[in-house]
Amino acid sequence: MFTLSTSSIARPNARARAPQRSRSIARASTYDMMSTYTKNRCAQAKTEADWRAIERDVPGAKAAYENAKGIAAKVPVKSTKLDPMDKLCAEDPNAVECKVFDE
Repeated sequence: MFTLSTSSIARPNARARAPQRSRSIARASTYDMMSTYTKNRCAQAKTEADWRAIERDVPGAKAAYENAKGIAAKVPVKSTKLDPMDKLCAEDPNAVECKVFDE
């Protein structure tokens, strides 16, 4: 019986492929999803070389960091001023003005 071995015949579409590196690359979609290590690297980055090194490991890290930094700057800071009525009730909770009456 005659059998044809496919190992000796090259397929026309088969091409030699270069071996791929088995390196996982994380994408930084949001700042909150980045690791603490990456957040610290972003905070300490001063030069473009620093950012290139970070972007090589986590593409999109610079944009996510700058976006988070910009959003944090826009968040209003709560006022530390107390309402005069709250101040009065904090000093004397038994004052008539501070009591709640049910009808």
